[in-house]
Amino acid sequence: MALEQQIKTAIETATAQLAGQFQERLQSLVSELDQAASAERARAIEEAEARIKADLLAQHEAETAAVRAEAAEQRDLAVSMAQTEAAEQHESALAAARAEAEARQESALSGLRAELASQEDAAIEALRAELAAQHASAVEALRAELAFQHDAALEALRAELAAQFSEAYDADLGPQHIAIGLGSTQLTHDLFRTLLDPGDTVISCHWGFFGSRLNDFAHRVGAVATTITIVWLVSYVLRRHGGNAWLARPAILLGFLLLAQVTLGAYVVWTARDIYVNSLHVMTGALVLATSLVVALRAHRARFEQPEQSRRRTAVAA
Repeated sequence: MALEQQIKTAIETATAQLAGQFQERLQSLVSELDQAASAERARAIEEAEARIKADLLAQHEAETAAVRAEAAEQRDLAVSMAQTEAAEQHESALAAARAEAEARQESALSGLRAELASQEDAAIEALRAELAAQHASAVEALRAELAFQHDAALEALRAELAAQFSEAYDADLGPQHIAIGLGSTQLTHDLFRTLLDPGDTVISCHWGFFGSRLNDFAHRVGAVATTITIVWLVSYVLRRHGGNAWLARPAILLGFLLLAQVTLGAYVVWTARDIYVNSLHVMTGALVLATSLVVALRAHRARFEQPEQSRRRTAVAA
C-alpha cells in the first residue's frame, strides 16, 4: 500500500510539473501567434498544441515507465529481503529444533545407557553369585566324594597291609596298627604331634636326607660338566669343520638343546619340581643324549672315510 501511494504521488507530481510547463509554453506560443496572422496563428497554434501534447505525452509515458520500473525494483527488493529474512528465520528455527532434538536424543541415550549398565551390572552380579554358589556346591560335593573314596581306599590299603605283615611276621595286626601318609615328613610330623608334649627333647640326625641332597648335588655337578663338554664340542666342530654341514648341523642343534636343557633345569628348581617342567627337562635330556650320539657317530665315520668320499658327502650336504 505504501508503494502504490508513492507511485501515485510521483505520477501526480510529474503531471503537475508537465501541466505547468505546458501552460508556460502555451502562453509563449500564444504571444507569438498574436503577432502573426490569424489563420497562420490558428494553424501554428494547433500544430504547437499537437506537438506539445505529443512531447508531453511521450515524456509523461517515459517518466511513468521509469517510476513503474523503479517501483517494481523496490517491490522486488522488498520481496527478496522479506524472503531472505524468512529463510534466515526458518533456518534458525530448524537449527534450534535440530539442537533440541539432538539434546533430547542424547538425554534419552544417556538414560538408556545408564539403565542398560545398571541392568548389566545386576545381571553380572546375579550370574557371579549363581556361579559362585554352583562352584561352592560342586567343590563341596567333589570334596565329600573324594574324601569318601580316599578314606575307603585307605581303609582297604591298611587292611591289606595289616594282613600281609601279620602273615610275614606271624603277628596279630589290624588296620588300626597301620599308618599311611604322604611321605615320611607327614608321618614324622603326625608322630611327633601325637607322642610329644611342649618342652620335650627330641634327638634327630642332622643329615637325615643326606642321600637326597647328595643326589641333587651330583646331578648339578654332572650338569655343569656336561655343559662344559658340549660347549667345547660345538665350538670345536664349528671352528674346525664349519664347512662340513654333515657335522655342523647336529652340533648346532646340540647347542640349542643344551640351552633349552639348562633353562628347563632352572625352571625345575624355581617351580619346585613342577611335573610338566620336569617332564620337559627329562625329554630334552634324552634329545641331548641322542644328538650327542649322532655327532659322535658322524665324527667317527668322517674320520675313517676316504678323502674323496668325504669331499663328495660335504658337497651333497651343502
